[in-house]
Amino acid sequence: MGHGRKRRVATVLAAAVAVLALAWPAQARRELVDKPWQPYGEGLPDDLGEQGRALVHAILDKDEGRAVSLVEGGAPVNFADGFGRTPLHIAVDADLPLLTQVLIDHGADIEAPDIAGLHPLHWAALPGLEGMARVLLDNGAKVNATDNEDLTPLMRATFFAHAPTVRTLIDHGADVNRRSKKGRSALYTAAQFGCPEIAELLLDAGADIEIRDESGDTPLLRAVQWAGVRSRSNVTIGYSSGGQKLPKGRPMGCKKHQATIDLLLKRGADPNAQNEIYETPLHWAIERGNVDAARALFDAGAEPADARYREDEAGTPLVNQMIPPLHKAAYQGNAEMIRLLIEKGENPNSVDYNRDTALHYAARRGHLEAAKALVEAGARVRNTRVGGRTPLAIARARGDKKMIAYLEEQGGGADWGAIFSIGIRVVILIAVLVIARRLSRGPWRLPRREG
Repeated sequence: MGHGRKRRVATVLAAAVAVLALAWPAQARRELVDKPWQPYGEGLPDDLGEQGRALVHAILDKDEGRAVSLVEGGAPVNFADGFGRTPLHIAVDADLPLLTQVLIDHGADIEAPDIAGLHPLHWAALPGLEGMARVLLDNGAKVNATDNEDLTPLMRATFFAHAPTVRTLIDHGADVNRRSKKGRSALYTAAQFGCPEIAELLLDAGADIEIRDESGDTPLLRAVQWAGVRSRSNVTIGYSSGGQKLPKGRPMGCKKHQATIDLLLKRGADPNAQNEIYETPLHWAIERGNVDAARALFDAGAEPADARYREDEAGTPLVNQMIPPLHKAAYQGNAEMIRLLIEKGENPNSVDYNRDTALHYAARRGHLEAAKALVEAGARVRNTRVGGRTPLAIARARGDKKMIAYLEEQGGGADWGAIFSIGIRVVILIAVLVIARRLSRGPWRLPRREG
C-alpha cells in the first residue's frame, strides 16, 4: 500500500476515532483501562455514612423531594464515587433542577471534575439538559471549563448537536474560538458532524471560519472530508468519559454536510485552503466522489490545479497526490464527476507519473460508463502508457468483453506495447541462436590479418 493510500486510510480511521474523542478523552481511557464502567454510586468511599448513601439512592430514584430533605438535613454533598461523580453530577444527569440548586446552596462544588475532568456543566451539555445548564451558569459555573482534553461545555454541546444548549452557552460568554488539545474548535466539530444550524450560531458569535486543527485542516475541509463517512450516521456511544451514561442509540451529529458546506462557503470559507500536506477541500470531494460538494467548491472559486499532483520544495513527489483528480474519478467509476472536472478545465488526455491517462484507469477498473464519459469528452483511445500499452490492451488483459467491444468500436488500435515486447524477444532469440551456432563451430577467434 502506497504512503498516500496509507495516510488516507489512517485519516478515515482517525475520523472514526474522533467520534469518541469528545465523549471519552484519552486520559480517561488510560485511567479506566482496568476499570469497567459502573452504575452511579459504585465505588463510594468506605467511610461515607448512611445519609450520603441514602442521598445517592434518592437521586438515582429521581426522588427529588427526599433528596432535598436529606441535603437540608445535613447529608454530605462533596463526596465522589469511583468515577469521580459527585451528587451534583448525578443530579444534573437526572435533570433535577431543584435538587441541583439545593446542592449548590449547601456548598456542593460546582466545578468538581470527574475522572475525565468533566465538570457538572459538561454533563449538562447533553440534549435535554439545557435547563440544568442554565441553573449551573446562573450559579456561577465556569462557562469555559475544560476537561482533560481541553474540551469545553460548548464543544461537548456541539458534539451532541444540541442547538439550545449551544445558544445558552454562547449567551453566557462561551469562547467560540477555544481549541482542544488537538486544535479543534466548536465550529470545527459542527462542520465535522454536519450541523449547519449550530455552525451558523457559532459564526454569528464570531467563530473563526478558517481556524485550523493540528493537521492544518479547516472546518470546510473537515466538512467535505466527513461528508463521505457513511458510518457516522449510526455512531452511538454507550458511556461517555467519566462514567456519564448516554442513552443507547443516540445519533451523533446532524448529518447535513452539504448544507454545512454551502453555509461555510456562503460565509466566506476559502475553497482553496490547504492543510499541512497540501490537501484542499476539492481533494476530498473528489476522493469521496461527492459531486455536489465539488460543484459547490467550483462555484465558490476552487481551482482544479490545486488538487493536482504536486512536489515539495525539494522536488520530491508527494505520493498522496500522485493520482490527478480526473484519474481518481475514473478509478472510482464516477462518470458524473468526470464530466464536471472536464467542464471545469481538466484535460481528458492528461497523464500521471506512469503516463497513464484517465481512460487507462477506467479500463483497468472495468468502469465502462466512466470510459464513455472520457471518450465523449475527447479522450484518445490510442494513448499509450509506459511500456506502450493502450486502454484496449488493458481491457484485453482483464478479459473485459464489454470494454473491449467499446474501445475497439472507438478505434482502440493495436497493443503496440505487446508487439514491441514480442519483437524484442524475437531479436534476442535470433541473437542467441547466432551466437550458439558460431560457438558450436569452435572457439571464437578474431580473423587474422594477411601479409
